[in-house]
Amino acid sequence: MSRVKIFNRSKRSILERRTGSAKVVFAIFFVLFVMYSITLLYPLFWMLLNSVRDVVDYNIAIATKKAFSLDIVFDFTNYVRVAEVIGNTKFSYWEMVLNSLWTTTISAFLAIFMSTVCGYCLSKYDFKLKAILYGIAIVRMILPIVGSDGAALRFYGETGLFDTPWYLILGGLGGLGGMQFLIMYGFFKNVHWAYAEAVFIDGGNDFTAFFRVMLPHAFPMMLLFFIMNFMGGWNEYMTYLIYMPSYTTLATGMYLVSNTLERTGQMPMYYAGLVLSMIPILVLFIAFSNQILTQVTIGGIKG
Repeated sequence: MSRVKIFNRSKRSILERRTGSAKVVFAIFFVLFVMYSITLLYPLFWMLLNSVRDVVDYNIAIATKKAFSLDIVFDFTNYVRVAEVIGNTKFSYWEMVLNSLWTTTISAFLAIFMSTVCGYCLSKYDFKLKAILYGIAIVRMILPIVGSDGAALRFYGETGLFDTPWYLILGGLGGLGGMQFLIMYGFFKNVHWAYAEAVFIDGGNDFTAFFRVMLPHAFPMMLLFFIMNFMGGWNEYMTYLIYMPSYTTLATGMYLVSNTLERTGQMPMYYAGLVLSMIPILVLFIAFSNQILTQVTIGGIKG
């Protein structure tokens, strides 16, 4: 019973152990972070509120400088009409959502998987080109490569990969370079090689050690990077406009109709489209936020 009391007291003493000045600093930073959170959440709340607002009421509020007034006329049909407007192209609205799902999933998975493979190989194996490959990865992060888009577009056009799903696959086979590669490289540097040696003793090979032992260690970090890549890829539209114009994604559809809706004064419909496009990302974060923030992998190697 005494041990339980000590344990409970230690959990309650996170702030109690702080000095008076430390509590003041903690309170100040808490207030600052709350205010910062409000600045991030308020635009989202304003977008959500105006997405169900009548178009005429919205335009009058903008003209009379009462855009932030809560006295509004609701019109929930904006969500139905914006889906019809966005889907008024080669693909319907739900076909755009499907295109966004499979393209983003493939690109996000390949990005983190190839970074993991490259980071593991360069951190755990010694070979002649190891230093050169690591140097190339660093140089890729330093030199600007924006000017290579023209050459890349010509390459994909002449090889027949332009406007095909093979563009995603070939483009995702890199992995050598970028912050994700460096993080995975440093992660595997700190994973003890004794795990792989235990696999070798049991008759396994290098592939067994990687897929059955090393990857489970790195899975929480890989999951985090996958979600980050998925969120970034979900909102990507320029890449698909240039390299895969026949595969219209939801972000591409929103981009194509954004100027039209703004020019015709249909901004509530545009806000409704943004809310719809945000739902999958929000669901993904809610589903995996606990694993991302709290999951910790503890190794079993001692000494």
